[in-house]
Amino acid sequence: MQDHLKLTGSSTGTGVQQQFMMACNVTTAEAVRGELDPIYALKVHDDNPNLGKLDDKNPDRMNPNLAAEQRAMLTSHYNGSQGNFGGGEATPRDPALNPHPPAGRWADDKLNAMTPRPGSTTTPSSSAPAPARSARHRR
Repeated sequence: MQDHLKLTGSSTGTGVQQQFMMACNVTTAEAVRGELDPIYALKVHDDNPNLGKLDDKNPDRMNPNLAAEQRAMLTSHYNGSQGNFGGGEATPRDPALNPHPPAGRWADDKLNAMTPRPGSTTTPSSSAPAPARSARHRR
């Protein structure tokens, strides 16, 4: 039961994994939410019996619910400390399927939305590279 009340650090060394290229920020947001909300973590485990496994060519194959959540976050509109623009691109992890790096997305707006203490915020580091954005993602 303890392994199902969080999304990281299970007794078997498994946990939530990014289902798409450039989805590390939204996967981090999921992991943080799982630490703050064990009921959410339990639901993620229940909805994704293959949590900790992935298919680099087809993100929906092993964990379709997790892939859908990550896709929605990754492609959602960004309105955080770095500005106001469109989201990233949800592309499979397999580099052979992606000759050009897809657009990523910061997640400080997602993290700040779940911050339990008012006045406590997250911002990207000034040394963090900006996610690649194609012209269609700029605002």
